[in-house]
Amino acid sequence: MFVDVELPVHLPEAITVPADAVVDSGRRTLVYVARSGGVFEPRAVEIGWQSGDRVAITRGLEVGDRVVTGANFLLDSESRLRLAASQTTAVGKTDPVCGMVVKFGVHSIQSSGRTYWFCSPKCKREFQANSDLYAKRSE
Repeated sequence: MFVDVELPVHLPEAITVPADAVVDSGRRTLVYVARSGGVFEPRAVEIGWQSGDRVAITRGLEVGDRVVTGANFLLDSESRLRLAASQTTAVGKTDPVCGMVVKFGVHSIQSSGRTYWFCSPKCKREFQANSDLYAKRSE
């Protein structure tokens, strides 16, 4: 015997996006947020419950953010190409804060017409807090 049963499910309030907006690579989960001038920013997010074609975003988005819901794979491909290009330009550069040789250049800053590469977000923040000191050191 078969029975159709409907049970009410109460989900917590959350920011939700269409499931097609979420790019899950296995290592990270992100969505692309539309910025002004046709620019799209990849944003790391944490997902929560999923119901139908909607996914709850528990961290990484704010109310009012506009996310891309179609052709995300194209944006993701372009983003990966740009990341690969930026990494090759940073290989062999020295972090001005800790002095380590940068192996993967994903953290950089433009300051006084120069590009500075960092081994970690911590070194990047330290440079931003004391840029005059570290810029003089690396000249």
